[in-house]
Amino acid sequence: SFCIAAKISSNVNILDYANANGWVNDKQYKEVVIGDIKVTATGGGNTGKYYTSGNDWRLYQTDDGIIVINSTSGNIVSIKLTYASSNNGILDLNGSDVESGTVIDVNSNSITFSVGNTGSATNGQARITAIEVVYIIENHECNQKEEIKGKDATCTEDGLTDGAKCDVCGTITKEQETISKLDHNWKDATCQ
Repeated sequence: SFCIAAKISSNVNILDYANANGWVNDKQYKEVVIGDIKVTATGGGNTGKYYTSGNDWRLYQTDDGIIVINSTSGNIVSIKLTYASSNNGILDLNGSDVESGTVIDVNSNSITFSVGNTGSATNGQARITAIEVVYIIENHECNQKEEIKGKDATCTEDGLTDGAKCDVCGTITKEQETISKLDHNWKDATCQ
């Protein structure tokens, strides 16, 4: 069966992502993948480095560091980047400063940020600690990989049939149905 387009909200904490993917301190990593979203850091040899001192993924102004966020399945609705600033570094979107935690409306399958500076320094850094993306998954074929377990009926409680939901968009693809309580089946008592 096919699901209609669905809005998905995905977020990643850089510390959790680093731990899950074996990132080590002071090493450069070029991408973070969040579901159908790919976040790519490009620039010089320091951009994209992970540091345990702040549990952050860094972009450097001196490296001409940029971050590109792409959706492989449909439009990005909005993005929120949480980051710490060093040396007055700030993320820049088309010539405008983007404060940490600002929700940016996107309505495109891609968006690019660079590193600017709010002062006169030229060595600013944006130290990303979290990324949140809301995006649309276009019409897609649903699967039923995520099973919703049912339960047997008893003589005191109704039961439920098994159900399923799409592990892509979360749409319920097979509804659970109620199974009526079982009737009591009385038997004559015996000596035993």
